Amino acid sequence: MAHAVKDKAGTLEFIGAVTDITERKAAEERIRRQEAEFRQILDLAPQQVRVYGPGGERLYANRIALDYYGVSLEEWQQNNRTFFSFQFVRSS
Repeated sequence: MAHAVKDKAGTLEFIGAVTDITERKAAEERIRRQEAEFRQILDLAPQQVRVYGPGGERLYANRIALDYYGVSLEEWQQNNRTFFSFQFVRSS
């Protein structure tokens, strides 16, 4: 970030600050790689794995679960039902 300032003599000076984000970008890349590795591990798990957000929204399902439902991850995520929206019917 920088901005221009005139001194008393009318000379234009630029004052600014620089932030090195190299370390932050490297950390973000490590997280992306680790997440991809974790998803590969989950996809190889022989059990159905589904991940829901705090509001019950669908975040992730592994390959076994998607194959069981016969849908892609995007199709499963786009279903408007959340984990918490199930209706329970009381039997008489």
